Amino acid sequence: VDPAKLQAAIDEELARLIDEDVSAPELKRARSILAAADAYELESALDLAEDLGQLAVDADWRLVLTSRERYAAVKAKHVRAVAKQLLSRDRRVVGWSLPAAEGAAR
Repeated sequence: VDPAKLQAAIDEELARLIDEDVSAPELKRARSILAAADAYELESALDLAEDLGQLAVDADWRLVLTSRERYAAVKAKHVRAVAKQLLSRDRRVVGWSLPAAEGAAR
């Protein structure tokens, strides 16, 4: 994949997030992905204990119990506002890590 084309596609998608509300199906899919990730990450008692401990130190341990409700509360306008605040072009640093050309000295 040409890195410049990939970067252009990423820039286009980020601009779309900033300029337009995400669609209801996109938001539903994101919520499903997050719920699945939570289920996977809390698969064992040890996983749950680690999350509870981390949240107890960093925030509030009860957050582990309310993630689905918090995901459901996120609306398209919230995604757009956060994208506008955090994902604008002037807030990004982009770097490419490309493999060495074949036959190049190492």
